Amino acid sequence: MGGLGIGELTEGYSRTGAAAYVAELNTKAITDTCNLLREINGIRTALEAGWQGQAELNFVSNLQKAVETTAQGIESLKGTLEGQFAAIEESWANQDNEMVPLE
Repeated sequence: MGGLGIGELTEGYSRTGAAAYVAELNTKAITDTCNLLREINGIRTALEAGWQGQAELNFVSNLQKAVETTAQGIESLKGTLEGQFAAIEESWANQDNEMVPLE
């Protein structure tokens, strides 16, 4: 399909904008979530204020392991999630192409 010749538009919508939006979804869903999970200093500070001894150390160690396991699980789903977002983006292009049928 020929471009519309309006700025950066190559279709009836901005493919560049759609791709940027999908990339942002991936970042928010994966990277930001994992980063937030790995930020356990708030929990640790709260514990250290009134908790001493081996139980605290074990809890923090177990918490770090659980957070890392969860983050790795999320990261392992990255390809699946990116594929789903790409499929949504492709459906936008298909819907745009079907708005005005070729004669």
